[in-house]
Amino acid sequence: MNTTSKKGFTLVELILYIGISGVFLLALSSMFIQILQSRGKHEVVSDVSFQGGNLMNEMRNAVHGASVITVPTGGVATSVMQVVSYDNVTTTFSLVGNSVQKEVAGNTVPLLTGRLIATSFIATDISDWGSSSTEMTFTLERESIEDGPQQFATQDFTSTITHR
Repeated sequence: MNTTSKKGFTLVELILYIGISGVFLLALSSMFIQILQSRGKHEVVSDVSFQGGNLMNEMRNAVHGASVITVPTGGVATSVMQVVSYDNVTTTFSLVGNSVQKEVAGNTVPLLTGRLIATSFIATDISDWGSSSTEMTFTLERESIEDGPQQFATQDFTSTITHR
């Protein structure tokens, strides 16, 4: 009786297994790359949204606590808004270069951090006969500079505040 046992894989089986593994790894790596790209886009968009919300809240709180707000009247827009609080502290919000800045008692503080730039800042007096209101509008942009495809986000922020 001639019994020979064959152990192992044939060359055709090995090539087939390597080909199937390659297709699986290609699909997995493609999915991983897409996840990384969407994470980068989400990071850029959330940074713009978060800092824009904080900036709007900062200006809104200053206006709510103000005794005097100085912007041009008659619907004329300006890139400078001056707010005087009830304890006579003057705060000035302005667009300087690509940043919105806040100046209090001679100390200037940029209100944007990181790679954000402000492309516009407009304060407008929209008061009518019955109320005193200010509209604040600004646009923020951010571009990622990490490896991979460039991610870009821009968002407009607008708020109308009625003074007390």
